[in-house]
Amino acid sequence: MRRRRPRRAAAMGAAIAMVLLSPMAVAAHAELVSSSPADGVSLPVAPTSLTMTFTEAIDPITAFIEVLAEDGVAVPGLGALTVDRAGTTATVPLPTLPASLYTVHYRITSADDGHVLEGSWSFLVDPTGTRPPPGVAAVSSSLSSDPPTVLARWLALLAGLTLVGTVIFWAVSARPLRMLPNGAAAVSAAPWLTLSICSAIAFVGLAVHLTLAAQPMAGTGSPSGGFPLDFAAPFGSTRFAMAMRVSLVGAGAGILLALSRRSLLAVGLAGLLFLAGLALAGHPASSGGALFGVADWLHLVAVATWLGTLPGFFLLVRRLRGNDDGRAAIGTVMRRHSRLALVAAPIVALTGIADSPLLLGSSRALVASDYGNLLVAKALLFSVAVAVGSANFFLVRAGSVRRSVLLIGAELLIGAAAVLVASGLATAQPAANRPSVLVRPAIGAVQLFGAAGETTVHVAVNLPTPGVQRYQVSVADALTGAYRTDVEQVTLVFRPPAGSVLAEQRVPLAHSLEPWLWGVAGEYTPEAGEWRLGVVVKRTDQPEASTVFDLSVVPVLPTELLPPRPNGIDVPAPLAVLWGVLPAGGGGWLLGVALLIAAGGLALLTRGAGSSPLLALRLLLLVLAIAAGIAVGARTVVDVANSPPAAAAAATNPVTPDATSVERGRSLFLANCSSCHGASGIGNGPAASGMLPGPGDLHGSVPALSDGTLAYRISRGEVGTEMPAFAGVLTEDDRWDLVNYLRTAFPTAR
Repeated sequence: MRRRRPRRAAAMGAAIAMVLLSPMAVAAHAELVSSSPADGVSLPVAPTSLTMTFTEAIDPITAFIEVLAEDGVAVPGLGALTVDRAGTTATVPLPTLPASLYTVHYRITSADDGHVLEGSWSFLVDPTGTRPPPGVAAVSSSLSSDPPTVLARWLALLAGLTLVGTVIFWAVSARPLRMLPNGAAAVSAAPWLTLSICSAIAFVGLAVHLTLAAQPMAGTGSPSGGFPLDFAAPFGSTRFAMAMRVSLVGAGAGILLALSRRSLLAVGLAGLLFLAGLALAGHPASSGGALFGVADWLHLVAVATWLGTLPGFFLLVRRLRGNDDGRAAIGTVMRRHSRLALVAAPIVALTGIADSPLLLGSSRALVASDYGNLLVAKALLFSVAVAVGSANFFLVRAGSVRRSVLLIGAELLIGAAAVLVASGLATAQPAANRPSVLVRPAIGAVQLFGAAGETTVHVAVNLPTPGVQRYQVSVADALTGAYRTDVEQVTLVFRPPAGSVLAEQRVPLAHSLEPWLWGVAGEYTPEAGEWRLGVVVKRTDQPEASTVFDLSVVPVLPTELLPPRPNGIDVPAPLAVLWGVLPAGGGGWLLGVALLIAAGGLALLTRGAGSSPLLALRLLLLVLAIAAGIAVGARTVVDVANSPPAAAAAATNPVTPDATSVERGRSLFLANCSSCHGASGIGNGPAASGMLPGPGDLHGSVPALSDGTLAYRISRGEVGTEMPAFAGVLTEDDRWDLVNYLRTAFPTAR
């Protein structure tokens, strides 16, 4: 009994380790990229249709969209939903909508991977312009990432990898057992029961996953089953549904073939078919086409060949108890498997590297997204697993089988830790599928105050640019400040800039539900320039009173498309502390290498020695070398993530660095940057206390960066640090003014 428990634990660990380097057939999201009307917009005229664009193709049959009025009642008479040829843009005709606040609820299913997503967004129809725009931001949530659904999918994948790996192990690595005497035939016989169980778990796990994933589509008109055991039927004839049917057929065939005990090769082919279905449903196939789908399938097969064979190895060890001939052959089996793993591991790495750009989108996502964080952790664990596997290979070749078994135990511990990473990747959205953020111009509302006789007038213009704007006017008593309720009419008079061919326009305002508030929405300042805005107030039994304001209408600034908002984890405090201690640049790597060499030198000195203080010192040096390597590597990843594209880095400052620009930049620096960097730029601002990593000294960093790089980092922020993005807060000219100030204030390193 004492010997069985470790072996059972090791077998369980082997199963866990298989998840580590799987291609992570991630349940991604068909996220809403844009909508028309836009979320949170206030419209003077009701739209005639809704348009929504998603990151992935959606299934129009199972899509559900409703529009709720302000009272929560669904708007009747919506037209039929249609999608474009790519399947990513959905359009719904609308009936005539009266003035109200409307909320759009949607629930869609990705045609690529069957992931169900629901969300909502709002818009306002307000011809008067007196109501504030919707204050609730768009929301979305995944309905296919709950723990039971994810667990069922990963259980199916785990069983499929074990199925293929066991077949490969028995057909290739365990072939020497066929040379044993006839009395050991039971040892070398194929594990048909294990293969049957693996096939059954793969089939049931996938069936449960599909059943749970389809539950949110209840009532949306999703297709019903066309034939028995078609658990993919709710997903219709989408690419995802067809791929899942391929996997179900493969798992079902594996059950029948394993129970018949006739052909190990046939069982293996059924397992490969199961993995092919999972690859067809993956994002590499949908994003990169058939070639990337094949690479994803090879990734799965390589994982099964390398780690999926471990359960078969421990099953063999259990069979060999009490068999002297078998125990003698185990070394040969391990050597054959080591050579096989030596080929499979590079394939796992290369196919994973080929798929990663499709799922990441950019190097920034390694730091800025939770998916990228998990991928970095997976790469780190992969590196450790390769190192352990390499040690196993050389130990087996040297005949140290017993010591190799101990290292396999260490490999299993790595797999136990990696299951947490795998679970996270199962639910995390690929960074490449996260929609970018459309930033509006950094132009604030204009507030105008003046007096018209015995009345004070307050005019609010939401965005003083050409195009449709919202104007709101409130009227109050000049002496008491109380809002006036005896106003019969408020009229705005728009006088165009000097030299314009436009004519003066008088626009009566509509009375809102509040007796003191008047408003209108429309395109009354169609060109930029210095306008004159008159306000005429007519009170009951009183003559008209008026006042005039200067209104600067600025050109429409182009919207900016920024990367998705960071949702990755912050830099762990120990790493941030090491960043501040280790030398910058390549000096950090040199320190780690020096520590590693010192540890190796001590290893030579203490070889064959028993307990010694030098052994403890060697271990300490090794730990410090690993810590330094991880810290410098993490810092390098963050630096690469914050590096601008070549075009952005080479951009030249279009604003002349004259005294006016530098002074504007100084004011912007004090208002937006000094709280962290400090007024002198040495990183001692009041908000910098306890910040890890700290803001840093601008005297050392600014001179080394180009103008384009500075503007890029100001606009987008720096992931892995506390520096936010200022695009949308500062205009483009503001940011270039800030660059001019930084160049003047920090010209050289101290």
